[in-house]
Amino acid sequence: MKKICFFSVVSLLLIGAVQAQTTVTITRQSGASYSYTVQTSGSITFNGNYVKIKESATSDETAFDMGTIRKMTFSDGGNGIEQVIGGQQASVRLYPNPAQDYCVVRSSDEGLLKVTVFSMTGAKMIETTVENEGRMDISNLKSGVYMVKVNNTTTKLCKW
Repeated sequence: MKKICFFSVVSLLLIGAVQAQTTVTITRQSGASYSYTVQTSGSITFNGNYVKIKESATSDETAFDMGTIRKMTFSDGGNGIEQVIGGQQASVRLYPNPAQDYCVVRSSDEGLLKVTVFSMTGAKMIETTVENEGRMDISNLKSGVYMVKVNNTTTKLCKW
């Protein structure tokens, strides 16, 4: 389930992130990092247990086994947008995850947290404010994978 959620999260980010160019940095479990600048003619795809990166229409494709990836970072090439998927540096934690009726939102940010939940198609499903360590009701969501934006950090939530 963890790999399926990770694939879906990255897929959603790519839908919105790949514009003129996107820089993708993959950090492996070993700590080694690889950066790729994906042009509009390039692609980032998922096939089985692999993420495949092609920087442009004429470049060779590079494949990474998802089990070897610790973190993937997407940035828009200098316009100030960055998304980090996975890794220990995340300042937001949702638990339980997967969840059924509610999840607790924990953040390194102080005070009230602005929380927005998006479906994998990008539709806004929930927009609310919760206290740090507060519960968010997700009982009305269908089973699946969702992107959750807490203040300026995005993470995934699996609903069962």
